[in-house]
Amino acid sequence: MRRQPGPQRAAALLLVLGRDHGAPVWEALSVEEVKELSAAMAQLGRIPAAVVEHLLVTFSSEVAGMASLHGSFES
Repeated sequence: MRRQPGPQRAAALLLVLGRDHGAPVWEALSVEEVKELSAAMAQLGRIPAAVVEHLLVTFSSEVAGMASLHGSFES
């Protein structure tokens, strides 16, 4: 998935999170972002377990490596 564009990786991550854990993310998205991620999900097809595991490990490593997060109305 590393070679896949951001929307495909985000779509896969949201599928892994499922309805309950992904709900806060979906609620924070704009209508256009929801459309884009929904379209990306529809095109993903089957994702092997090893790819899902790699996606989660990569995501958690990237988050752990951040010095800080900064949110704003523009982000």
